[in-house]
Amino acid sequence: MNLRMLCLVVLFILLTGCQEKEAALDEPNPSSEQTAEQGMPQALQADDQSDDESMNASPSDDGSVNQREETFFLNDQIGWKAAYKDYGMHREDMILYKTTDGGANWAYIASSDDAHSNLPGGVKSGFVFSSEKNGWMTTNAPWQGKVGLSFTSDGGVTWNEEHLAVPEELKEAQLFAFAPLFITQDEGIVVAQSDTSSIILYFTINGGQDWESFSNKSSGEYKGLSWNVSENTISISAHSKEWTIHTSENARWFQD
Repeated sequence: MNLRMLCLVVLFILLTGCQEKEAALDEPNPSSEQTAEQGMPQALQADDQSDDESMNASPSDDGSVNQREETFFLNDQIGWKAAYKDYGMHREDMILYKTTDGGANWAYIASSDDAHSNLPGGVKSGFVFSSEKNGWMTTNAPWQGKVGLSFTSDGGVTWNEEHLAVPEELKEAQLFAFAPLFITQDEGIVVAQSDTSSIILYFTINGGQDWESFSNKSSGEYKGLSWNVSENTISISAHSKEWTIHTSENARWFQD
């Protein structure tokens, strides 16, 4: 009996040990499972963060700003080129270049990004140079009773604002300044139109030192410069020549 009982006890212990071993093999490893659960969210978070950064990053120039160029030649060899970037909200930055070889090469003159730049602000409607040093530029923004006109006397490196007198009845109006026109070094014209379609003409005969204004006059003459204002068109006559600009669009002066 004792031997039989001993055999049964040994058999029971062996069977129990095998079952525990099989159960242990079927149980998951807690440490490896925790590592996997912690690792996966970290990887996803990194991906999400990179996506957020790409979405919030500043867009490239392509499609984010409107770019255009404008050139003016004083003669066959000397000219200026303005490269504009319009960011909206009446902000238009620019870089100004100059050529002395007819456009074969362009030299940097000034940029809105320069630390101490005083290039005109607002959206530019045009510029002109009456000599290699003296130039004029018109700009526009939602200003009240102001004509955006600036001038340079060093070839475009630095600029200053020209304060043109505005009639009392238009001091609360928004005024759009069209591209300036100089027909000689001394004789120049600037045209401004109010948001109520009133027209102001400014004339200078001394290179911009003084400006004489005429508002809402369909025709007239000032110091040999005559004008005619019709619907959406302004014509200037002097020295047996005529120049015209269409005020219905952001146009340039052209000689008839």
